Amino acid sequence: MSNEVRTWANEQQLPGVPKSILVYLGDRMNDAVGYAWPSTARIAKDTGWHRRTVAKAVKYLVAEGFIATRRQYYVGDHSLGSNRYYFPALGTVPPEGTAFPITGGYDAEGKWNEVYEYEGSGVFSDESDSPGQ
Repeated sequence: MSNEVRTWANEQQLPGVPKSILVYLGDRMNDAVGYAWPSTARIAKDTGWHRRTVAKAVKYLVAEGFIATRRQYYVGDHSLGSNRYYFPALGTVPPEGTAFPITGGYDAEGKWNEVYEYEGSGVFSDESDSPGQ
């Protein structure tokens, strides 16, 4: 949670639904990585708003410049992941069209399996293939 983003979100003059979504995203913001990434379904579940209502509010917030979204995709099958939500008034936003791969995934038992990646090298599957090994 980012107190700075949440405080900023609470100070914005917005209609009810967009404001509640902005505050929610501010609460989900990860300071270490600089963005929030809940799925639309997760936002809907946590806020009680319908998924279409959430999608309309996100579209409004993007159009008004309160947030910027960037798509993520799974490396394994190239399916789309959740959006990354950035707050332009408070930090840097990657250029439109930047690719953001999700390098891990859940296995058949529901455990997260990380696929390790390092910049400019491609993807490798276990630590023994990591740089310097």
